[in-house]
Amino acid sequence: MTANAFAHPHPLAAWRPSGVHFADRAEVRRLCADFFKTHNGLRSSGLTEAAYEELILPHDTPKFRRIYADHAWSCALRVLAAWRLLGVGHPLLAVPYETRIGRAMSDVETVARAFGALVIGPAVAGYEPEEGDAMISGVGDALHASCVVAVVDGFELHCVDGGQGVKYAMEIAPNIYELERGASSAIVRSIEPPTWSPAKPGPPKPIRSFVDLWQIILGSGLLADKS
Repeated sequence: MTANAFAHPHPLAAWRPSGVHFADRAEVRRLCADFFKTHNGLRSSGLTEAAYEELILPHDTPKFRRIYADHAWSCALRVLAAWRLLGVGHPLLAVPYETRIGRAMSDVETVARAFGALVIGPAVAGYEPEEGDAMISGVGDALHASCVVAVVDGFELHCVDGGQGVKYAMEIAPNIYELERGASSAIVRSIEPPTWSPAKPGPPKPIRSFVDLWQIILGSGLLADKS
């Protein structure tokens, strides 16, 4: 990564645990979610072009970045990037995406599963998402990955999502979803999509999976040096 691509310090650099588990977990989640918000507005063209490309494609060549970034949905790549910037160690976070085109969504679930953080299938109905979690919604080839940065009243999910389609570019932008639960499934509906989107509100989409950020952090040992 170039020196000036991301000037923000690591969100947990100065954090030290208080010894109160629930308070510490909430604070770590808040710090990470605030960090994820700093990607809002990065776009694959204009002044943020280089930073956007380096965020989602850090191990690829400049030529591939230029060709790929303007036209590819990058929502799952952005989730993987968020974990990479936190320091999560997994082989899939360290390979050029040119060798894995089309696999970003499955890579999100593979990395999450490796750390015991994947909530999938009927289990999504009982899961309560929190700040910093990831969510995959949709079906088939129409899947979308989101980074949850706030939860209001337990059912309104405020997200900052990658891969939001803008003419001639892709952008990381806010998206607000309404969560509805069933007995063995859950759906979300975008109630405040990005300003470019014609769908207000968006159609309901089934939730395929959640990723528990806290389990990602614990499983990858990111808090091992905190005392």
